[in-house]
Amino acid sequence: MIPENRKVQLPELTISLLREDRSDAAVDDIAVPQCYGVNQTVLNCCLAAAFNAVIGGFSIGGFSGTIYVLSNEFKFTIFQTSALVSVLNLAAVIGSFFCGAVCDRYGRIRGFGVAISLFFLGSIIMVSSSSFYHLLLGRIVSGLGLGVCFTVVPLYVCEMSPKNHRGMFGSMKEIAINVGIILGYLSSWIFSGMQSSGSWRYMMSLGLILPPVMAVLCIYIMEESPRYLVMKGDFLRARAILLKVTGDEKAADTAFRDIQTALENEGAYENFPLKSILTGRTTPTLRRIFFIVIVVAMCQHLSAVDGILSYLPFALKAAGMSKQESYGHQLVLGIIKVTTLFPSMFLSDRVGRRPLLFSSVVGLVMAYGLISYGAFSKVVNLQIIGLYMFSCAFSIGIGPVTWLILPELLPLRVRASGMRIAVSLNRIVSFTSEVAFLPLISALSVGATYASLCLFMLLYAIFIYVYLPETKGIQLERMQEIFK
Repeated sequence: MIPENRKVQLPELTISLLREDRSDAAVDDIAVPQCYGVNQTVLNCCLAAAFNAVIGGFSIGGFSGTIYVLSNEFKFTIFQTSALVSVLNLAAVIGSFFCGAVCDRYGRIRGFGVAISLFFLGSIIMVSSSSFYHLLLGRIVSGLGLGVCFTVVPLYVCEMSPKNHRGMFGSMKEIAINVGIILGYLSSWIFSGMQSSGSWRYMMSLGLILPPVMAVLCIYIMEESPRYLVMKGDFLRARAILLKVTGDEKAADTAFRDIQTALENEGAYENFPLKSILTGRTTPTLRRIFFIVIVVAMCQHLSAVDGILSYLPFALKAAGMSKQESYGHQLVLGIIKVTTLFPSMFLSDRVGRRPLLFSSVVGLVMAYGLISYGAFSKVVNLQIIGLYMFSCAFSIGIGPVTWLILPELLPLRVRASGMRIAVSLNRIVSFTSEVAFLPLISALSVGATYASLCLFMLLYAIFIYVYLPETKGIQLERMQEIFK
């Protein structure tokens, strides 16, 4: 039952609801709805959370265009260029790993605060840079923010969304990241015609504007996750937020009791420290969940998406295009990526996560096969068509659905810890793909590199078909039942 001795400022409706004298039997007799819909509070919270991913996307896309100018101005070596691009994901591993502890101890909203601060500080350092090591420091700080962002955004959106609309809201993160990437591409394209040696500073200046906007959203728009509050014993505040989120007393009552029941059922998980989770010394159900979560998190970047996008201007220049033409193709590719994400928003709640992810990975197999064939036969247009196919296939499934499935599968008591493991591994694979992409192309050729990626994605498609369960429409508190 909800304790009445907690002194928290609550809406009047919630106070009256908590003061009602209801027995457990009386509550059980009430015909409560099984789910709730979307209201203004849910929409505002999820959109505000997604805006944080826009900042993360800009840190990726903005530098993708900037590095081309920087490498020419500062005469960077291939090693220095690769280090500046890939260190973002290496730092993101550290950021995501520590973010789970922050989110579990201090709350999801404070996790957003950490990300905002790191993004802003990183942008200041980079815009004012005058050397390789200065830029490297700025990229490391921004990378820490990216790791926090990639952990807290899907975690928060998953916990705030109604079960029948989690697919739509969960896809917002990927859309927001790609909007940020496009803003970075657009900024690079606009300032690419400048003759000034400091044009790259203008390209990155948007990174100084976005974090303060996110800070305002955190303070005035977003609510703390009620699931986190129940886990920490702040029942009255959790109930007040549930009432805002559901807009219905009976739905709030049902959601509150479901969260409490789930926490009671997950009581054993509280005894599993992070070391036990990493070494597999847990329950069989939890081992199976983490096995699937780890494979899904890692395979998203076995597609080498970051390596492909980060070095796209270099690849297009090698194909004979001018600097402005390569930036134009990069911008078009980004627009296609974002446009394709919108069908995914609605299909994930209608078709389901599993078929959408499977069809996306099969699409990547076809795209990589076409690029490989085009490279071996020296037909540039086939490679460009393959890149556009890759953009569509990635955005329809493996991009957004990955971040939707990961928090859905994880039980509440280990959700933040699970996400820090998943995001850390995701960023490690991303870092590896960025570091290895240019050397692989140099050592194996473009055709052989994409043929290898084609094989990886084929194996991942088989894994999805055999092991991945469907999570569409299942309440978070009842997700474990599909593993029993």
